[in-house]
Amino acid sequence: MNTNSSIFFHLKKRVKILSVALLLSCISSISLGAESEAFAEGVTRFKSGDYSSAIKQFEKARNQGNDSAALHYNLGVSYYKTGTYSKAESHFKKAGNDPEFKGLAYYNLGLVTFKKGDKQSAVRWFQRSQDAAQDNTNLSALAARQINKLTRQESKIKKHTDNLSGFITIGSGRDDNVNRGNDDVTTVSNQADRYLDFYATANYRFSGNRKTGNTIKASIGATRYNNLDRFDETLTNVGLYHHRPLSDWKTRYGIHYYHNELNGRGFQKTVRFQMRADKNYARIHRLRLQYEYHNIKDIDPLYAFTAGSRQRLRIENSSKLSFTRARIGYILELNNRDDFEQGDTFTSHSPTRHTLYASLTSSFNKNWSGRLDLEQRHSKYNDDNIAAGINLGTRKYDRTRITARLMYAVSKSLEIEARYRRSDRDSNVQSRKYISNITQLSLNYYF
Repeated sequence: MNTNSSIFFHLKKRVKILSVALLLSCISSISLGAESEAFAEGVTRFKSGDYSSAIKQFEKARNQGNDSAALHYNLGVSYYKTGTYSKAESHFKKAGNDPEFKGLAYYNLGLVTFKKGDKQSAVRWFQRSQDAAQDNTNLSALAARQINKLTRQESKIKKHTDNLSGFITIGSGRDDNVNRGNDDVTTVSNQADRYLDFYATANYRFSGNRKTGNTIKASIGATRYNNLDRFDETLTNVGLYHHRPLSDWKTRYGIHYYHNELNGRGFQKTVRFQMRADKNYARIHRLRLQYEYHNIKDIDPLYAFTAGSRQRLRIENSSKLSFTRARIGYILELNNRDDFEQGDTFTSHSPTRHTLYASLTSSFNKNWSGRLDLEQRHSKYNDDNIAAGINLGTRKYDRTRITARLMYAVSKSLEIEARYRRSDRDSNVQSRKYISNITQLSLNYYF
């Protein structure tokens, strides 16, 4: 009997969620270099239900030089049977280093982490098992079934709060070159300052379900500097969205209203129309297409030159592999603003922008995760600038931005985040150039 047949001889039995009898069977084949009396005796003791004695025999075989994946797999199974989950986890991980055992070991790691009370990690191990078992339809189907049942259980627990979600973040940081963050008005201080940052957002589905329904979204945010209060910003917004499936696509479209203030004064009010479509393909990949139209009005006449329209077209691909999610995308932005014109002076505020971005998010373990974002943006304004009748040429700039985050999950709903962001903007207008380094520590609460 080969290894796979000895493992799967009882896979036709009815599968119950996390049934330890299913794949937690001892491997008796010695074709993998597990040839020793101690190994064979361990198998015999295991089959008789004497798991403690089986462990002693398998450990004896290991001391005699047997370090095979089969031995570690059997030790993992035996320790699991005795409730010694930490040791079971260690041996299954070692067995998983062998490509032949990877799918099985990952599956049993899902069982172990579930027993330890970590459902999220269990789901991730089952997903890894499914990825590793692409040529083994039985194991892949079992892993998929475990994922489905675990996620359904989690959904039932969260059913009463399913319609409301969001997060609140409070942070404190330092910027070594404070500048106006809004793209429409760039002001550089060439000074460092500390700041406090607050942001809260909530989504409420008032009708329908996850597939087809209607949602209202609302957010409020504020940034307050210690000394450079002229750079203070406040944002409030509210939006209404409808989502529904369309063939193989998940679609969402809606309208959103934004109100922005700079330094306590009205800045802009914007109405945004958005259409978005997502499609999963090749199981681990998702394609997103998104279009936005912004109708922008100035609140304070000082910013009348920013009024007009903005359009954005985004295409993005995201991929999920085990504990890592990667995104890569492109954004085209077209602007048609009122611009600034006074006498023989004209300044264009209508750029065409091209943005390439990539993001990598990874879970290191149960508590720690990280994220890295890279962005490259090129902007070229539509018309030449003129000052006192002299043509100054077309304004353009390139901005490179790198953001690194490290997150620690205190609990399922509470997270501590450390963030570093570097922005480097080069321009053919000297006053528009800047380099900024921001460090921030935040407390994030999810609901």
